Amino acid sequence: MKSLHRIAVACAAACLLLLTACLFGTGTDPDRVAGGGSETEYISLTGLLTTPSGAAAAGCRIAIRPVGFLYDPEFPKGPGERDTVTDAKGSFSVKGLPEGEYLVEAAQGDSLGFAVRTSVAAKPDDTVRNAVGARLVGSLQPNGTLTVGIAEAKADLDYYILVFGMERRALADSNGIARVTLPPGAYRVRVISGSRDLAPQTFSEVIIRSGSDTSLPSVFLPPAAGPAPVPLIFDCNIGFAVDDAAALTLLHAMADHGEARILAVGTTNPTFASPSVLDAIDTYHGRGNVPVGAWKGEAPAAGNGYDQQIASEFPHDLPAWDSVPDAAAVYRRALEGQPDGSTVLVCTGDVRNAWALLRASRDLVARKVKSLVLVGGKYPSGREYNFAAGIARDTLPNMIRELVEGWPGPIRFVGTETGDDMATGGCLASAGTGGPLKRIYDLRLTAPNYIRPSTDLISVMVAVRGPRTYWDLVSEGGNVIGEDGSNVWNPAPDTDQDYLLRKGGPEAVGAAMDSLLCAIPAP
Repeated sequence: MKSLHRIAVACAAACLLLLTACLFGTGTDPDRVAGGGSETEYISLTGLLTTPSGAAAAGCRIAIRPVGFLYDPEFPKGPGERDTVTDAKGSFSVKGLPEGEYLVEAAQGDSLGFAVRTSVAAKPDDTVRNAVGARLVGSLQPNGTLTVGIAEAKADLDYYILVFGMERRALADSNGIARVTLPPGAYRVRVISGSRDLAPQTFSEVIIRSGSDTSLPSVFLPPAAGPAPVPLIFDCNIGFAVDDAAALTLLHAMADHGEARILAVGTTNPTFASPSVLDAIDTYHGRGNVPVGAWKGEAPAAGNGYDQQIASEFPHDLPAWDSVPDAAAVYRRALEGQPDGSTVLVCTGDVRNAWALLRASRDLVARKVKSLVLVGGKYPSGREYNFAAGIARDTLPNMIRELVEGWPGPIRFVGTETGDDMATGGCLASAGTGGPLKRIYDLRLTAPNYIRPSTDLISVMVAVRGPRTYWDLVSEGGNVIGEDGSNVWNPAPDTDQDYLLRKGGPEAVGAAMDSLLCAIPAP
């Protein structure tokens, strides 16, 4: 954790906080004498709060707690916890502290705050004890607020957020919302429930800014003993629009949570740097060994999006197009090592790699692939880019029809109407961490308008978590693809296909995806 010695200090309007923690000799606490033996020595911690002019800062609350003790205002004080208030001279004194490491917090109301860790220890050569870092100076900063929302919260279950670095605990309300006021800084936040059936989630670096609200709007707690991670192959046309990069980043977040296992990634975008962007994102998120493939059915070209810049700015080990294998071959190798009926293939761009895989290895696909999640079309009817543009620029005009009609297993269609009005990515405008996705948004969009339709992200979430509470499935009938790339859902005959139909408004599922996108810290 980044140290809270980036001191956020407060106690009076426009004041500086001078905290002097001193120990005046050894003291004896009569309640802490070990069973008739020698006395145990304890520390008197004192301090002084002043304004820049030297005037006393009176009436400020001082809280001193052992590091590791979670503060909750609804519970009594724990061992070693002390509270006091500065006097008219701005002074305070707390007696009877055992030796150890403490969190010292000064506050005036809920608007101004200061927190810092300090240790108290005995000198080895005498009986005088002193506080390490005895003289601390900081500047006034208003507190920030952390708001955490629990996705799919159950009314009969308690949910808590634990903030390490301020040692705070807060109980969520009946709507699954918890709020806690914190001084500015970087904190580790853990979200837990009162049930052993739900696994906790930890966010290793949450940035609290002065006077601002930081939100983790829809944190999902997966089953603690739930199913194994979903093995998944991710196929896209990364390099121009931000959506594919956001979907892959979302997939890495779900893999971090133990929900998914990324077997391979590939691109249908025939540019020199497109595969390198995939590898750069994988490498940034600690999975640089994930196999990467590309569509090799045409000669590559120079990109006109963000691909070359991301490839030059972020580490990866795909220096040349010639070193990237054919995506269909990569997918075949990935499938061969998986149990039958286990793997999900997600395609967020055109279908060329999936089509090539089907043509070359239909039997393997039938055995190993559990389902194909395909972004494309509009439902119940329409015409959109992934189907229409893919047909227009390929030598096989019936490619998409051949894939849809010949796929030997379930297909789940994610139409563009599911995500066109569901904006995600706005949280990246103020994200405290960098990374390829933030850089891609910087290159392609203008802050603070970091919002894009979310169809590609929806396909990843549904592939891993299923429809859950956000979606209904239309499963009677099948998709009919026209020669121009348009599509119509025909209610008969019945097939092994379905498409998503959103149950409610876009806010809840959009917030759930944003909480994953923006809570991933830089490594």
